[in-house]
Amino acid sequence: MLNPYAFRPNEQHTAFAFESEGPKGALHKLISFTPTEVPQVYLLALHNGSEPQRETSPRAARSNNGDAARIIDTVIAAIDVFLQRYPERWVLFYSYFAKTDAHDPVRMRLYRRRMTANYTFIDERVVMHGILPDLVTHEPYCGSHDYGAILFKSRLAPTA
Repeated sequence: MLNPYAFRPNEQHTAFAFESEGPKGALHKLISFTPTEVPQVYLLALHNGSEPQRETSPRAARSNNGDAARIIDTVIAAIDVFLQRYPERWVLFYSYFAKTDAHDPVRMRLYRRRMTANYTFIDERVVMHGILPDLVTHEPYCGSHDYGAILFKSRLAPTA
């Protein structure tokens, strides 16, 4: 069952602030959706702090506050709200490890497991496509497959 933190969207619903709660106390986090070079495709990024970093990056903000599942649930809920507001857009998620600037398959697997655990909730609202580790080939999302990225699209028809 989805158990997100309460979040505060900005006016455009392109950034969602929340606090992570755990052994390190309350830590400010921000989920942002920024346009890519591909029309209608927005990159999801998770930031430490209440402001996005200057660079637009898919680097996952690691804080090791013991609440990874709840943070992922919050990301899922923010994707849902973003796509309700902008059903014509796509959301691209992939995870990189900032220290090595390389794809982070362990973190991606963690996200995939949590999305699979909440698949019924997600599948009612969005269509998911898994992009294989080559970052070229894609397929309908399958919870048992390893992906380099995941693409989300609202099931709602765009409104005029």
